Amino acid sequence: MSLGSKLSNAKVSFAIFKRDIKRLLMNPVALVVTLGVCVIPSLYAWYNIVANWDRTEIPRALKSPSPTTIRHPERPSGRA
Repeated sequence: MSLGSKLSNAKVSFAIFKRDIKRLLMNPVALVVTLGVCVIPSLYAWYNIVANWDRTEIPRALKSPSPTTIRHPERPSGRA
């Protein structure tokens, strides 16, 4: 494959991409579906990231440079 054919392949690929974008902008339903396919997964990811983020971990690590131990309060075992 020569350099000339690679350049022509790039030109053809760009022309196809440009044609597809023009057609997408002319069809509002396709535009909404395409944007939805791009945006909904990222919203889902951010929702899960925020839900699982431990907001107390970062400030605790910044305040004390030495390792700390976490003490758990004693819980009743249910035995008499």
